[in-house]
Amino acid sequence: MKRILALALLMTPAVAQEPCGLGHALIYDGSDDRVLVPYDNSFPTGVFTACGWIKALTPMSRGAVIARGEDDHSYDLTWALYVLHNGTFEVMIEDSNGVNHVYNSGAFVVDDTWRHVAATRDGSGTLTLYVDGQVRSVHTNSGVPSPDNQHDLSIGCSYGMIGPPPPNQPEPPIWFFSGSIDEVAMWGAALTPAQVQEVHAGGVDPASPNLRGYWKFDQGSGQAVTDLSPVGNDGFRGENPGADAADPAWVEQTTGISSFCATSPNTAGPGALLGASGSTGISQNDFRLEASGGVPGQPALFFYSANQQQVPFGEGLLCLGPGVFRLNPPTAFDASGDALRQVDFTQSPANAGAGQVLPGSTWSFQVWYRDPSGGGSGFNLSDGLQATFCQ
Repeated sequence: MKRILALALLMTPAVAQEPCGLGHALIYDGSDDRVLVPYDNSFPTGVFTACGWIKALTPMSRGAVIARGEDDHSYDLTWALYVLHNGTFEVMIEDSNGVNHVYNSGAFVVDDTWRHVAATRDGSGTLTLYVDGQVRSVHTNSGVPSPDNQHDLSIGCSYGMIGPPPPNQPEPPIWFFSGSIDEVAMWGAALTPAQVQEVHAGGVDPASPNLRGYWKFDQGSGQAVTDLSPVGNDGFRGENPGADAADPAWVEQTTGISSFCATSPNTAGPGALLGASGSTGISQNDFRLEASGGVPGQPALFFYSANQQQVPFGEGLLCLGPGVFRLNPPTAFDASGDALRQVDFTQSPANAGAGQVLPGSTWSFQVWYRDPSGGGSGFNLSDGLQATFCQ
C-alpha cells in the first residue's frame, strides 16, 4: 500500500459540468411557477451579464430562465434568457421602439442535464452567448435594450404579450420554465470569456465588482429568495410574497458527488462504503468523508486521486490512480464499523502541489483498511466516491 500511495503525478483537474456543492435548487412546473424580485434601479439594462444553472425539460413554447419582462407602462421587454421548444438557448432584447431582437446560441441545452447558460452585452453592443462556460455565438451591433422598463425581475418566467394588454389589466406571466434552476446571477457589466469560465467552474463570488443580484437558492424553505450580492435585491417564490400555487418547490441538491467502483465483502459484512457530508465548496472547508461497514477496531487510511481505475488489490479493488495522495493521519473504524475524515482544504496536500483541490476540479476518494481475518493479504478497500468542488 505504501508503494502505491507514494505515487504523486500532476494531473489536470476536470472542469465541472454541473453546479457543485450541497445545497438547494428550485423546481419549476412549466405552468405557472416563478420567482419575482421587486423592481430596483440597480437592475442592469444596456450593459449586463446574466447567467444561471438549468436542468431543463422541454417547454410548451419558450421557458424563461431570467427575464426583465414587459411592464404595464412602457410595454417593453428589456432582455430575457430562455430555452426554446427545440432545445436551444436564446436571448431576446426589445428596444424602446418595441422591436424584438432575437439571438440564438445554436447550443442544445434541454436534455435534463445541468447546464450553465450565460449572456453578456458590452458597451459596443456585442452580445455573447455561453453554454457551460464556452462561447457559443457572438452577435455584434445587437439591439439596444429598452431603458423604460420598471417591471419586477422574474426567474422561471417572463411577462408580456403581443401589444398592450386590455385596459386595466397587467401584463400576464408567460414562458414558464420546466425543470430546475439554480445559482442565478446578474452584473451591470459584461464579463470577459475568462470570467464567465471562472463562474462556470467555481461559482459566483458575492464580492465581485458590479454584481447586481446573486440568488443561490440555498434557503431550502420559506418564501424569501435571498440576494447574496451587495445590492440586496431579495425576492420571493410565486406570484405574491405569501405562499401560493405559483411557488416553485425547494429541492435538496447532491450534485457533484457520486459513487463508483465496487466494494468487497469483509469479515464484518458485505463491505465498506464511502459517503460524504458537508459542502464541496472549498471556502466553507467542511467537506467530510464518512465510511461505514468497515471492520471494527481496524486501522483505516483515506486517500484520493484525480484518476480512476479498477485493479485487484488485497481482498478488494483499487479504484484510484495512478497519482494518489494520503489524507493523514490514519484513523480506525469504531465499534460500529464507521470511520470519518474531514478533508482540510487549508492543509497539505489538499492546499498545495499536485494534490491541491481547486474550484472546478474533480477528485476521487477511497478507504484502505486492515482485515486480518479476511484473506491472505490482510487488507481490503471500500468503494470509490467522486466529488466536484467549487469555490
